[in-house]
Amino acid sequence: LPRLIIFAILINISYWVTVLFVDISNILGQSVFNILVGSSDVSSLPGAGGDRLSTLITTFLTGSVGVGMAGGILLSLVAAFISILIMMIVVTVRQAVVVILVVVSPIAFASAILPGTESLFKKWKDTLKAMLIIFPICSLLMGGMIMSSNVLIETANGNLILEILYTLLPVVALGSVYAVVKGA
Repeated sequence: LPRLIIFAILINISYWVTVLFVDISNILGQSVFNILVGSSDVSSLPGAGGDRLSTLITTFLTGSVGVGMAGGILLSLVAAFISILIMMIVVTVRQAVVVILVVVSPIAFASAILPGTESLFKKWKDTLKAMLIIFPICSLLMGGMIMSSNVLIETANGNLILEILYTLLPVVALGSVYAVVKGA
């Protein structure tokens, strides 16, 4: 009987409890990213802005560089674009799944007390946990790579090839983000 009363109350406040966990996850993820990067405006950072990358590439391509190196850089840019596109899709799907999990939270909590449906609550809880951990981990990976990129760009000493490679370094994090999402 006490378990029934506790879950009856939890069913009524399940939406708010779930939203609280979502907010904690989002605040944690944004805080980790801001601590590592130092700003909420990523486009203004030396290693993350598209202006810096386009300037470096334009200088690189108009300089005395071989066609093979320019093709390699172009191929890296295409890979970076595809990685960013995949990251945007993953984050969008994550957000949609979290919204759906919040909406069905009363049903999930009800399934925890109904006979034979405990497994549905466990699946809901595991899925919610996996979706909520994705953003803080992705923020840690991306923020760390952007911070590393910014530090390495400062040590490039005007070497154009190194500056381009260091500017593209956060793309490496996108591959690890995929591995994290797949494992979640």
